[in-house]
Amino acid sequence: MPACDALCVSVSVSVSVSALALALALALALALALALALALALALALALALALALALALALALALA
Repeated sequence: MPACDALCVSVSVSVSVSALALALALALALALALALALALALALALALALALALALALALALALA
């Protein structure tokens, strides 16, 4: 039946496109999560460096006092 074949092909293409869109959305979400984790790690490293600099300044002030 040609009508059924056309419908089957249409549904198959639609499902394929939907799966591709879903995979793309998943990859985008994963990239976003990775970027967020990287930003969090960078912020943590910056806070650690700031705390280290503060501790060093405090030690220097105590040594000079």
